Amino acid sequence: MFLSLLTFGLIIRAEKFSVPAETITVNFGEKQGNITIYNPTTGTEPITLLKNTNSIDLEVGDHPLVLQFSHSVINTQLLIG
Repeated sequence: MFLSLLTFGLIIRAEKFSVPAETITVNFGEKQGNITIYNPTTGTEPITLLKNTNSIDLEVGDHPLVLQFSHSVINTQLLIG
């Protein structure tokens, strides 16, 4: 299923807490317009803003990360590894 020109969110968190944080790569298959990343444990301001990328490296540890996608064409088959 494809969605286009929408804003939506994806929450990523580790299944088990790892110290130090573990780095994962999220591949989208296609370039995404805007991706804003938030750490909800530190506030409401974004920690990173990315444009026109098809993958990102994230450090996941003891808190979730919220990814907000804007003006993107999303293939719902995300590959996380």
